[in-house]
Amino acid sequence: MSGIEAEHTVNIAETDAESHNSEGEIQFIGSNINILLPRIDINTDKTKYIAKNIGQMLYDVIAQKLKSDDIRYEMNRYIPEVKNRGEPTISLFREYFYSVLLYKTQKPKVYPDFDAHMHRVIVLEFFKQIIVMYLRE
Repeated sequence: MSGIEAEHTVNIAETDAESHNSEGEIQFIGSNINILLPRIDINTDKTKYIAKNIGQMLYDVIAQKLKSDDIRYEMNRYIPEVKNRGEPTISLFREYFYSVLLYKTQKPKVYPDFDAHMHRVIVLEFFKQIIVMYLRE
């Protein structure tokens, strides 16, 4: 967040309207990033929904300096299972950002086996690497 806030002002507002188009929920106006969080269906996982929006915002900011191919290359290096997936880079970026939020809620302990937590650690490393690349540009 601090890397983004060095160049942008992030404004988050909750709206009463229900959104059917997620592309209008994040707006770049000059150096301001406005995130509109509309009313969502009660059955929607709110953490996953917010992670998708934050991932979208992060991708949009990073894509100002890095090419989509470079982002995908790093994603393929750190998260090998995406190599065989045909979805656009932005969709995978938003999807995997949810792992970062799950990582933050994980309790510290010793993990002797490669499990979901270790996968989250690797995904987190991808996001750290891509943000470092962004900051160096």
